[in-house]
Amino acid sequence: MAPLAEAGVLGALLLQFPWRFRRVPENMEYLERLFRMLADFPLVLEVRHGSWNEEDFYGFLREQGVAFCNVDQPLIGNSIQPGERATARLGYFRLHGRNYGNWFKEDAGRDARYDYLYTKQEIRQLAGQIRKVHQSTEETYAITNNHFRGQALVNAMEILEELDGTPPAVPPMLAASYPDRFPGTAGLSPLSNRQS
Repeated sequence: MAPLAEAGVLGALLLQFPWRFRRVPENMEYLERLFRMLADFPLVLEVRHGSWNEEDFYGFLREQGVAFCNVDQPLIGNSIQPGERATARLGYFRLHGRNYGNWFKEDAGRDARYDYLYTKQEIRQLAGQIRKVHQSTEETYAITNNHFRGQALVNAMEILEELDGTPPAVPPMLAASYPDRFPGTAGLSPLSNRQS
């Protein structure tokens, strides 16, 4: 990671933990050790279990200078709620989709689990959360992880448009695959759809 950081192209290291990683003393100690080991890099922590959703934990992240990953995921059981938290100079969002039918299904594969296309209304709501976090951070990242069938790219472009007010250049194959999301662009050639 050091060469990436030295070249100025490392946004952050995401430390991602599954839903079963809960807030217990040994896991807090593990995080403290991990943060010390990786202190030379900008860090983002993604936890998915609701036991982490406590003000003193967010204070701990602020003290450590570690960004909190605002997760958008299906809320099943004691999952952490989507939020608008900023605990460091970086803001960070990870959008997994809201596929309730397959999220915790044992035999669901990766594609089935992340098969979700956010609605326009959900995109507006998410863009509002991203905008709010960005007001108190130097940089904000929003990672779309609902990757099946190019849906992550569709939603990323919609978020950009919602944030900037300007439609981004849409790759022709994507526009052709999602004509209802990108009306008026499906018939464009790759060159006519390119921004200068």
